[in-house]
Amino acid sequence: MFLVSGRHLLHTSAQERMIYREALRIQAFYLAQGGMEWGIRRLEDDPDWRGDRWEWGEGQTQIEVSPIGSTAEIKVYTEKGEARQSLSASLVEKEGQWMVTAIW
Repeated sequence: MFLVSGRHLLHTSAQERMIYREALRIQAFYLAQGGMEWGIRRLEDDPDWRGDRWEWGEGQTQIEVSPIGSTAEIKVYTEKGEARQSLSASLVEKEGQWMVTAIW
């Protein structure tokens, strides 16, 4: 009986770790998306802005901007615990606003 209970505890513990890692991965994904939106708006406010980095709780976000004339590439790297996420986008400037032309 103890052997069966021990297996159940190990199985439950493994499931809890999987759920925790998935929650971190989802949080990192949304933080990267938010960082992308924030970075685009920040670039509209300050065309000379080239990125930022900040740390919070158990993670960090880094944004890098590479302008090329009226186009730019923006990269966002996010870590949340063990989870990592990155997003990149190509932008084109039209009338003072940056429009996303591709995201990956």
